Amino acid sequence: ADTLGELGLFYRLSSVACIGRCFSNDGGGGHNPIEAMQLNCTVIFGPHVKNFQEIYDEMFLMKTGLRVTTEDEFIQTLRRILNDAKSREEIQKKAFAFAQDKANVLERVMNTLSPLLSRAGISREAA
Repeated sequence: ADTLGELGLFYRLSSVACIGRCFSNDGGGGHNPIEAMQLNCTVIFGPHVKNFQEIYDEMFLMKTGLRVTTEDEFIQTLRRILNDAKSREEIQKKAFAFAQDKANVLERVMNTLSPLLSRAGISREAA
């Protein structure tokens, strides 16, 4: 399961998601965390997130995900979040709202561009 949408079943079965390709500096750059957040997972992520840097920076600032930098920190964070349902649920609520806001970005962009597309003779569906 490595494309958007495929991980949904796993996310629905779990309360925590560890986002891939962001724990090692192998050039992976991290995967998109939005789907996990939309499905009420607490997201744990590493420091190597260049593919979605802006999103991860916002997540860190807004406390909608948990950034770890070492294996020990990962283990401690995972243990803490699995044993503290109240904290986990608070993060999940904030993360869900954050993800919903990000998911609505495309719709807002299209609403803004629609008049310009129309004037150019391009249907919204074709764009």
